[in-house]
Amino acid sequence: MFKHILTATDGSDWALKGVNVAIDMAASLGARLSIVHASEPNPHYLFGDGIISVTQFSETARALELRAQDLFDELDILAKQRNVSPDYIYVANSYGSAAIDSKAGELGCDLIVIGSRGRRGLTKLFLGSQAAEVLAGTNLPVLIVK
Repeated sequence: MFKHILTATDGSDWALKGVNVAIDMAASLGARLSIVHASEPNPHYLFGDGIISVTQFSETARALELRAQDLFDELDILAKQRNVSPDYIYVANSYGSAAIDSKAGELGCDLIVIGSRGRRGLTKLFLGSQAAEVLAGTNLPVLIVK
């Protein structure tokens, strides 16, 4: 069965549904679990034009890192309640789907579990779907939780 599961969170309720399923699966299978959080790339073009200062740029990066740690602390409580000890991975300056796909391959995962909002129609067209991008970018099995 599955030996190493990767899941991801952006802090949303939809992502939490996927994380909960991944934690439960890891607990029942005795599998290793890795949880990824990515912060999207900083708008370097704003920095280059002097619109934001070096200090603001650094403060934003630090705030994103602290947010990731806060998310991981919350998830650690849930995981420990089910006797699971995940590895937590923060990926700065990366879109979620790219971070998920690259870390899953890098870590040798054999399953990706992610939550999805299940958007349809124009909202899906304009806002995209991280789940769809993960599916397109990996050869691994993907469990999408709605």
